[in-house]
Amino acid sequence: MKDRPVVLLSAYGCEPHKGSEGGVGWNWALQLAKGSEVHVVTREARRPAVEAFLNEHGLENPKFILRASSLKLGDRSGTPWFVEAEF
Repeated sequence: MKDRPVVLLSAYGCEPHKGSEGGVGWNWALQLAKGSEVHVVTREARRPAVEAFLNEHGLENPKFILRASSLKLGDRSGTPWFVEAEF
């Protein structure tokens, strides 16, 4: 992927074969990957569907960075989200 822009996409919802927010995030990732190296930050819960799609279609781009938890509105614990895995 030489000479291609690198894009960091934050997509709370990002999952193949979904509509609404999940579908929008997924389609942004795929469309950006056509001309850029894409790294998508999304939720750990999306891992099975994302991995299955990428493997089924032999895609190496986009890459995914998965959040295991997130700071929710009103949460006063001070626990930030963190990166658990990248693939």
